[in-house]
Amino acid sequence: MFRSWRIDPVMGMTGVTLNTLTFYSVRFLAPVLGLLLVGFQGLERREWLLTGASGLVSVAVLGGLALVVRGDHLAAWIGRTAGRVVRPVRSGTDPEAWAQALVRVRATSADTLRQGLLRSLLALVGMVLADALLVLITLRFLGVGAGDLSAVDVLSAFLFAYPLTLLPLFGFGVLDAALLASWVTIAGVAQEPDIVAALVVWRSLTILGPLAMGLVIVTRWRRGVGAAARQHPDAGNGRA
Repeated sequence: MFRSWRIDPVMGMTGVTLNTLTFYSVRFLAPVLGLLLVGFQGLERREWLLTGASGLVSVAVLGGLALVVRGDHLAAWIGRTAGRVVRPVRSGTDPEAWAQALVRVRATSADTLRQGLLRSLLALVGMVLADALLVLITLRFLGVGAGDLSAVDVLSAFLFAYPLTLLPLFGFGVLDAALLASWVTIAGVAQEPDIVAALVVWRSLTILGPLAMGLVIVTRWRRGVGAAARQHPDAGNGRA
């Protein structure tokens, strides 16, 4: 695909890796945003501890990215260590593959990382907030009004639970259960069916929708641009 778009595959995969690592930081930054949203009020000790731990993970990822640019040995060590930390949660994680990926990142994009990290973080935070707003709109569409769940209740619970998207399929099932429990506690059991329906619609839109669109796009690419790229790997035609 990168060749067909006239993009160096090494640089393309470096961009994918950087996006993944930056998103890990934003994923764990989300509870801190939730804390700011509720104004530091009404949180239990457990929530404070979870938010603090999540914020430390986010800072650690950003610190790791900053250290990556200093040398191959350090980049490999950070990648390998991060892979070992994540592997108990995601069994398919290969620490050596993470080490090699960070070495490639350092070799090909040290300057880009310094210049573009802030913009990348802001864009990914925007993506998380857009997802949160989509949840809110879905709840309102299914009849859960502001008198039952305020916008702050919806968005803060979503942001606090967002690190659960680390689990497979974006935390499918686990994240939904956490959100359901939080919102039903506030809105009451009478609103549970509408909340469940909203979560089903939201998941359908954000998981099945992109998968369906991706399948159509990849199928068209394989039949057109992809076939040409395989026959003439050095002559990408630039079509998406």
